[in-house]
Amino acid sequence: VGGDREAGVAAASSADNAWIYYAHPVIAGAQEATLVGSVDADGSCVIPVQSALPPESTTASVDETAFNPDLCQSKVLISAKDDTEDIPDSAQKDEGDATAEVGTGTDAAILATTRSAGYYKSYYEDPVQLDVNSVTNSTTWSWNGSSVLSSPGPVGGYHYGWFKGSGWSLKENNWQNTYTSYQTTSSSYVHYRNGTFCATIDTHTYYDRNNVHGRKDGWLLGNVNARKKGGCTSLLSFHTKLKRTKN
Repeated sequence: VGGDREAGVAAASSADNAWIYYAHPVIAGAQEATLVGSVDADGSCVIPVQSALPPESTTASVDETAFNPDLCQSKVLISAKDDTEDIPDSAQKDEGDATAEVGTGTDAAILATTRSAGYYKSYYEDPVQLDVNSVTNSTTWSWNGSSVLSSPGPVGGYHYGWFKGSGWSLKENNWQNTYTSYQTTSSSYVHYRNGTFCATIDTHTYYDRNNVHGRKDGWLLGNVNARKKGGCTSLLSFHTKLKRTKN
């Protein structure tokens, strides 16, 4: 476990576990929770994270405050707020954006529909709270309470970001954009690598998968399975933001 409290990370241990703590802003009204993950075939800890917003709500965030690799658990702050921020640019140099429309046609129910939009962003931060890589999936959909409608057609997109200046690169990715009468889905698998973050030991982060859904009742949902492996991963904290951009 590397770093100290000035660098934004400290370690504490007991007889049976060792928690790694991360610096984080004070978030008024946030709720504390512990997320329990599972260990995959190569020994990495996979933490599932999810958020949901009803039609009248705009933003939900999950911020990791501590991680225990031995127990495969994360302590997080869960918060909700009303803001107008769009997809953050941060200090990243990024590539890989797309949008696509799924489905066409007409639907008599269009006169009674609502057109909504939102995104789900997952990202890792370094000890100085800089976003080092991220995955954002977005969806725009029309709904009437009983169905996702084909006209205007659902639109999905993605945005991948990585901080090239500190050695991060995009290694693998794929994107899926689908919908049913129940919900839309914009989904990405992304793998980032850094060969200089931890001297001679490569560092990897995986988003497998990052999903956003627009449901027939107007709910916006996001979920991701995130993992990190390789060198100095104790320095990286995980965060998510689910944001409604159009009611």
